Amino acid sequence: MYRALTTYDLSQAQTLWEHSFDDPSSFVDWYFSQRFSPQQTRGIFQGVQLQAMGQLVPYRLAWHGSSLPITYLVGLCTQASLRGQGLATDLLRTMLMELYEEDQCLNLLIPAVPDFYKDRGWSHVFFHRLDTIAPQTNEAHQGILSPGSFNDIEQLISWYSRYFSQARVFLLRRAQDWKDLLHDHLMDGGKLWLYRHSPEKPMGYLLVRRLPDYLLIREMAFPHAEDGHAALALLRKEYPQTPIKWQAWPGQPVSEDTINSINTPFAMARIVSFPRFIQKIPFNPVLSASFEFRLSDPLLEPNNGYFRLQIHHGRGELENIPPSDSLPLTPIQQWAAWSFGLLQDTPDSLRQCFPHFVPYFNDLF
Repeated sequence: MYRALTTYDLSQAQTLWEHSFDDPSSFVDWYFSQRFSPQQTRGIFQGVQLQAMGQLVPYRLAWHGSSLPITYLVGLCTQASLRGQGLATDLLRTMLMELYEEDQCLNLLIPAVPDFYKDRGWSHVFFHRLDTIAPQTNEAHQGILSPGSFNDIEQLISWYSRYFSQARVFLLRRAQDWKDLLHDHLMDGGKLWLYRHSPEKPMGYLLVRRLPDYLLIREMAFPHAEDGHAALALLRKEYPQTPIKWQAWPGQPVSEDTINSINTPFAMARIVSFPRFIQKIPFNPVLSASFEFRLSDPLLEPNNGYFRLQIHHGRGELENIPPSDSLPLTPIQQWAAWSFGLLQDTPDSLRQCFPHFVPYFNDLF
């Protein structure tokens, strides 16, 4: 039986999580007391026994100057003795159908097993660039680094939104999201640093965490590039004998402080309602195009079919057309990649119509 969880299922849900993921007990206890929502979680039950579950967390995605309601799939897991029987796939299919009927456009997740989700319609669209920062120099910079706290959340919201607005697509963080992010970060041994021109004037932030072999900058945001450069110099002085790596937004120009960069996949996206999502893509307003194709979706049958996409004045209009074996087969995964600016293998008639941008995503739950 498929249903939403209730508070009576919390104990089973936490036990299933603990047996499925390698998270510290301190995190699990905090997550289930502060962040986990039974009402947002769907499960497959045999009688009263929880066999598989996944949480659909509602968020809003900054989307080309507006915002788009989305869901973020967290904690998909199955009882160990029942794995390999298709329960997770059945759960995903039913969850997606529920979202489809609600006219939802998009689902995001961070995959533990990327191929599992790729085969079921998700596509890697969010990447990080891991920059290795040059060792400490004797270059002098004004300003100071000082520890931040939960009292700085309103300022963090402002810096984050201003800095990543250049990505055009990024997850919007509310005050509660920042509170939970900081709690998890600090509980994991991380630190929040603020860079200030003077004690009264903070200019941006760095989230850092010491790993066994290096210091990781999980995220930093500075509306002015020169402040970020100064903050990096001060950070190297704070950790003089420690190699530093920055998990950077790939759209950020490579810093003069960087000696090596590697792009790594991070999060995946899946189109839920294809007709609804097509209406949300901001196509090139000065180009017109027509493209006929067959769409393939491995989980959501309503998305499958033969279509003609007409693009005029920046909007896409979709219409059903008669089946034809001559039409190109395009999987739902490919459309997600194209709509997020990954334009390899895009048909020539569409390549210049899709928006060109580099999105940003860096939230773990």
